[in-house]
Amino acid sequence: MLIDALTRSYILSKQIAIFVVIVEAKDENSRNFYERYGFIRTLEQPLKLYIPMGTIKKLIDP
Repeated sequence: MLIDALTRSYILSKQIAIFVVIVEAKDENSRNFYERYGFIRTLEQPLKLYIPMGTIKKLIDP
């Protein structure tokens, strides 16, 4: 489901101004899951993470 959501976000980024996808992990295990896919922690809120479109492109179209 995550890859599908990221793929859809990437496709939409070609039509509207989307630069990153932001998620809020519910706990540390969830945060680790997202980090395995290239999400980056925010400095202020460690359970909020983001992934740039460039990273998504590499993830879905290697």
